[in-house]
Amino acid sequence: MAKTREMRRKKLSPGLTAEIISDLGGGVAVSEILKVSKPAVSTMKKNGLPWIYVEFFRLKYPHLASVRKTYDEI
Repeated sequence: MAKTREMRRKKLSPGLTAEIISDLGGGVAVSEILKVSKPAVSTMKKNGLPWIYVEFFRLKYPHLASVRKTYDEI
């Protein structure tokens, strides 16, 4: 159980997060994909992508090179 909590707190690096957001079409496109506000995407870009969204992008966009890089980082 402790590992699950730890994984929920883990975030992707801001650099790779910015690369994924860019590859998906920018902040507006990602906010529509994730159904979150544009400022939320901006905060993710600054602080890193939360683990749950990393998993979502791995499932939905496995063909993107930036998403494949997440396996090396986390």
